[in-house]
Amino acid sequence: MDKNRKVFRLIGDLVKEYRGRANLTLTELSEKTNLSHATISKIENNCVQRPNPRLITGSRETKFDCLRG
Repeated sequence: MDKNRKVFRLIGDLVKEYRGRANLTLTELSEKTNLSHATISKIENNCVQRPNPRLITGSRETKFDCLRG
């Protein structure tokens, strides 16, 4: 497994873990991040081969800042 793929897998695993900790459904996280339910599911299940960095970052904050405690 190449380095980039490991990083994308880690990102997916972290999103899934933190979404669970925040007690958010995929739909709720979708609404908070303005990403589709399907896109979040693909990220969490490591089905995104080379995600566009814009998927997870905003202008100043990451789209997933809502997962921080």
